[in-house]
Amino acid sequence: MFKTKQEVSLFGILAATLLLNAAAACMWPLTTVYMHNQLHQTLALAGVALLGMSLCMILGNCWGAGCSITGHRLSPACWGRSVRWCRWSR
Repeated sequence: MFKTKQEVSLFGILAATLLLNAAAACMWPLTTVYMHNQLHQTLALAGVALLGMSLCMILGNCWGAGCSITGHRLSPACWGRSVRWCRWSR
């Protein structure tokens, strides 16, 4: 029923991490310029927004890592809480 564990190469993990961090870094200047030029907010407030965005990314990465551990007894519970939270937030 369940597939056996498959190994992931270190190169694949590093390449995916590099790609995700590069994409996230492209969002920082876009967010700053949009908040400053279009919304007429200060650069300090744009920095606070970037801080919030970074903290949410860290929490999301921790949550995703905790949910993706295969064979862990809490893995289905993590996904269930995620679905329940998504329904509640509507």
